[in-house]
Amino acid sequence: MAISRTNESKPHIYAFWGDDRFSIGERLTFWKNEFRKKYGGHTLWAIDASSIDDGVAFERQVAAAFRTATLFPQPRLTILKDCDEFSPATTEMISSLLATLPASHFVVMTFKKWEKKKPLFAALEVLQKKGKAVAQEYRTPTGAALTSWVQKRFLAKGKEIDTQVLRYFLSCVVTDLSDKVGTPDSGMIASEIDKLCSYAALAPISQKNIDAIVSGIEVKSIFELEDAILQQEQKRALRTAHILTTQRKERGKNAILGIIGFLAKDIRGLLLIQSGMQPSSWSPQRLWHAQRKIGSIGADQLRYLYKNLLLCEQKLKSSSFNAEMVFDSLVVRSTQSDRKASNATPWRKAR
Repeated sequence: MAISRTNESKPHIYAFWGDDRFSIGERLTFWKNEFRKKYGGHTLWAIDASSIDDGVAFERQVAAAFRTATLFPQPRLTILKDCDEFSPATTEMISSLLATLPASHFVVMTFKKWEKKKPLFAALEVLQKKGKAVAQEYRTPTGAALTSWVQKRFLAKGKEIDTQVLRYFLSCVVTDLSDKVGTPDSGMIASEIDKLCSYAALAPISQKNIDAIVSGIEVKSIFELEDAILQQEQKRALRTAHILTTQRKERGKNAILGIIGFLAKDIRGLLLIQSGMQPSSWSPQRLWHAQRKIGSIGADQLRYLYKNLLLCEQKLKSSSFNAEMVFDSLVVRSTQSDRKASNATPWRKAR
C-alpha cells in the first residue's frame, strides 16, 4: 500500500490479522521501510504487546503519540503488534482515539483473530465504512494457494521454476499438499526459497539443488564454513571447504560459484545488520541468529571477506583457473590471522 500524505480520502489505519504470522511480519517490515524512505524514522513508533512491562505507562505512551499526531499533523507511523494481548483498558482507549487521528498519521495494528464484539473491532468497522481503515486477513496458504504463493516468491527473486521441480520442492517442505494435513510453515518455506535462489544464482532451480539445500546437509556445511572463516579457524575452514567441493553431487566451477554466491549474499546481510539495517527477506529467527553471529566481529573483517568473495567470483567467471584452487586460496586469505583488512585488492595483495 502506497503511503501518501496529501490524499485525505485514502485509508490511513490498517488492521492485519490471521494465522500467517510470517506474511504479517513481512507486511510490517514493508511499512517500516517505505515510511523511512519517504519521511525518515523519527516519527515512527513500533511496539509489540509482548515487550510491554508497564500497562499504565504504555497507555500514556499511546495517548501521547495519538494526541501529538493531532496537534502536529506531520507524517507519522505507529505500529501496534498483537493488539489482542493489550488490556481491555488499553484497547478501549485506542478505540476512542482512532477516529480523531489526522490522515497523516498511519496506524498499523496486528491481531491473531478478528472479534467483532470487542470495542476496538467495532471502531475499526465504523472507520472502514468511512474509508479511513482497511482490515486484511492473512491465512497461511495451503493446497493450490501454496503452490501459487511459492511460484510467485521464486519469480519475485528472478527465478523461474519448472512445474515438476516446483512440485518436488513442495513435497520436501510440506508433508501433504492437501488442506487436511497440518499447516505449512510459510516462514520456513520462504527461508528455503531464499537459500535456493542464493545457491543457484547462475542456473535454474534443479532437483539436485533442492536435494542439497532443502535437506539442510549442504547449507549446514556452508554456514559452518562461514563461521570458521569469521572465527579465523583456518584448519576447520579448509576442512569444511574440502567437504563441500569433493563430496557434492555436482562439481566444477558453477558449483563453487553457487557456494561463493550464497556466502556473499549472507555476508552482505550481516553487513546490513551491523549498520543498523536489515535484509527485507530475512525472518526474525534468522535475524536473531545473525545478530548473535556478528557479535564481536568487526565491520572491517566482514567488508574484507565480502570483497574477497566478490573478487573470487569475478576471477572464476573471467578466467580458466582451477576453481577448487581459487576457492582454497579464498579460504586461506580470509583466515590469515596476520592479514590486514585494508582497502587493497586482496588478490593483487597476495601476488
